[in-house]
Amino acid sequence: MSSRSSGPTVSTAGLSSPSGSVVAGKLSVRICVGPYSVPQPVFGIVVDRLRVGWMAGAGVGLAELGLSLSGIVPGYAGVWCMILLSGLGVAMFHPAAGKAARENAGTARRR
Repeated sequence: MSSRSSGPTVSTAGLSSPSGSVVAGKLSVRICVGPYSVPQPVFGIVVDRLRVGWMAGAGVGLAELGLSLSGIVPGYAGVWCMILLSGLGVAMFHPAAGKAARENAGTARRR
């Protein structure tokens, strides 16, 4: 009997190292989550106090622009800047879209 495996083998050497694409991936997630969660309450206050219905559309556009450009900019720094831009767009969208949904729900909304 042979002790050799008949299936394909997958190397995990690069996944367990503290450098390389795993660290870049973790940093990318942190860069994406930070601009989304930190300024969103500020955008919420702005939306509640001012008439900025355009903010939902601008947020979608900004998120789209950032993610679209992240595929063509050179280097990690450029990609991270585009992810940051996209996160700001998402943070702009949610409060404005939530307010629009509440206003347009009419009597159908639950309390």
